[in-house]
Amino acid sequence: LVVDWGYPFVNNPAPGELATLNIIYYDFLSSVAHVANGIGEREAAARYTRLADTLGETIQRTFYAPDEQRYYEKPGRQSPSPFAGVLAVQYGLAPEAERAAIFDWAVGKELRPGKASPWFMHNVLETFGLVERDEDAIASMKRYWGTFLSVGSTVYWELWNIPGEDIHPLPGYTAEMGGQTITYSSGPGPFVVRHILGVQPLADAYTRTLIAPHFAGL
Repeated sequence: LVVDWGYPFVNNPAPGELATLNIIYYDFLSSVAHVANGIGEREAAARYTRLADTLGETIQRTFYAPDEQRYYEKPGRQSPSPFAGVLAVQYGLAPEAERAAIFDWAVGKELRPGKASPWFMHNVLETFGLVERDEDAIASMKRYWGTFLSVGSTVYWELWNIPGEDIHPLPGYTAEMGGQTITYSSGPGPFVVRHILGVQPLADAYTRTLIAPHFAGL
């Protein structure tokens, strides 16, 4: 249930009623369908595809406001959710013609949804690559992961090194308690391989591979 330390609903998940958790489940169902199809389990693939499609329609009807091109975390247009917006674009749920506007609202001028920690920013970087905003991804990495480099760190921290910023929602958890060797903060690693070097699979298991670099100003 912990989407990210900066996700405001991390300690109050309200099962079934939050857009972000439903979108993650939609991606899970779609992934199972993809794997089932890949190993020849056609009946299972069809079943999970139907489940994903049905859930996707419910998500769009319940949490998406097409006139505003944004997602809300709760039904009835409660709590605008940049986290849900990012995931809806990343996982292919957002309408194709509107995904650029949805993502632009989600990351805003700060190139970061809300108070997202390095944890969720992996999803943000992947989505920058998906919508072909590689230069903005580089700018975001410099702005946020650069806070580690600014003090000479050579590892990924749990929290940004931004003075005064504390995004932990757990009582008693201070910034000083945050780890300084956290694998889930390593989003730039796969992003550089997948989008800057441009190594992408054209078929399962990389049996056909695309290598198309996007230097993005580097």
